[in-house]
Amino acid sequence: MTIFIDLIPSDGLTQKQFELLSLCAASHRIDLDNPPPESLLITVDAEWALLMHWLYKKGWQKKHKLPYMRKEKSKALSLEGEVWWQLLRLCRGVRDYLESEGEHLGSAFDRWGSILLKCRLLELNKLYNPAKCSGLKGGRTGKGTKTEGGKRALKSIFHGKLKLLGNTTEPSNPFNQETNPQLYSLIQDALYLSSKYSNFRDEHWGLFLEAYRKWTANLDRKGTIVAWAEKDEKIGEYVWYQRAPEADRGKQKIPFSISVAVTYTA
Repeated sequence: MTIFIDLIPSDGLTQKQFELLSLCAASHRIDLDNPPPESLLITVDAEWALLMHWLYKKGWQKKHKLPYMRKEKSKALSLEGEVWWQLLRLCRGVRDYLESEGEHLGSAFDRWGSILLKCRLLELNKLYNPAKCSGLKGGRTGKGTKTEGGKRALKSIFHGKLKLLGNTTEPSNPFNQETNPQLYSLIQDALYLSSKYSNFRDEHWGLFLEAYRKWTANLDRKGTIVAWAEKDEKIGEYVWYQRAPEADRGKQKIPFSISVAVTYTA
């Protein structure tokens, strides 16, 4: 299967914006032993490239044409893209409200961009180190006994974060301060402002939460790629799997061995 994805255009973008979107859409690799399957890495590259094209269309060039994709895939992409778009709006809202209190944070786009790139690289590192990421590990401890990892754990992680963020009495920050300090800091600022200003809560924080809620609710549906690693005790290595693209609600796992080629065109 070959996926054709255009390079991010520069029309309507500043140099900084163009460089960020292009960097996140680009192919990335780490020079380590026992890398994950190339088909998995190519799939992740393609997912990020499509996401950057969606964001470019949403924020800077409404007439930009996205690559052809199935309806389910288009919906999944839109829901994920909306999370990132609302995160950018959240960065802008945090900056404006904190500046009204006398604090100067600088560029909202720079803050958002640092979070976006950090998440891109964190995901890449997790693919190279599944043993260190409980959410990516799956398999069985014995006959018919599933571990806590795999696709169930991935869904549980995202729903758990949503539960903490959306707690109506005492919301909390579920993100890791050490591994993703940029995102952690933004959410801390947003939680503070949402507790103090109803307008911020309605116009910024609430819209971000709603986008995050819709995205997590769709993780079980067609069009969303769910990947996890299961350790093969016979060979002592992790084998990567994905949910079949047309399967609904997490059914039908298949190994990442299908040949996939991504072609970037000018």
